[in-house]
Amino acid sequence: MTHSVLKLDLTDEVLRCLKDAALEARMAPEDYAVRIIVEALMESHGDTGEGGMMVCEDAAVFEARPSEHDWTEADRRLAEYDRTGKFVTLEDAMRRFEQAVEDKLAARR
Repeated sequence: MTHSVLKLDLTDEVLRCLKDAALEARMAPEDYAVRIIVEALMESHGDTGEGGMMVCEDAAVFEARPSEHDWTEADRRLAEYDRTGKFVTLEDAMRRFEQAVEDKLAARR
């Protein structure tokens, strides 16, 4: 297995916590950091026995498991954008969202 070097910019507080935890585990801080990173990745993205597995692509780490969400509407809108090139700006989307929130709050009063 090849190894790479990764520089982490840690706050003084985080570095102190890392050193304290490494000392308690009787490990070098670097080795301890590697251990907790690997454990965290395997716990959240590793083979969990539920069909998931860790996938790394570029800088992202994500689970390769079926989504729990219904993407039907998002897929429909993406297909519409791909077909026409028309889109809703973030400002328009936020304005509609804020109006919907205000309408719901007004309905509760």
